[in-house]
Amino acid sequence: MKQLLFTLICFLCISCNKETNELLKQYENGIVEVSVYYKTKDNLNIQIPDLKSKLFIYYGKYSTELIDYTFQKGELVKEGKVLYPDQSITLYEKGKNTIHLDNIDKPFTIIIESNHYKKTTAYSYPSGEKKVTLTVVFGPFSE
Repeated sequence: MKQLLFTLICFLCISCNKETNELLKQYENGIVEVSVYYKTKDNLNIQIPDLKSKLFIYYGKYSTELIDYTFQKGELVKEGKVLYPDQSITLYEKGKNTIHLDNIDKPFTIIIESNHYKKTTAYSYPSGEKKVTLTVVFGPFSE
């Protein structure tokens, strides 16, 4: 009887754990966690939160498709054609934020603009089906 009870409890724990893992995976779909920092020439060992840096998301585009475009205040411009970001956010608190993607099925490109250095960088992903954790460090080497 004790063995049957123990087996039943183990089975319930395993099945609950499996459901919890599936729910966590579903929750993490479409999540982008971003941290943006900068370094100075005076101290390359310290990463300072790049407050008020901006993040722009463009769906259906890879960064290689955007090479000929000029970045102007969140908009990408090429020969009179303008691509507007599908989502954008300003990173205030400690240069970090979590973004919930509006579309997880399409490829997307994230462009981050440093508030401190006024430089940009881009990252592309095939979809938002997996959680994206992105840490970007701008520095004097990127000037």
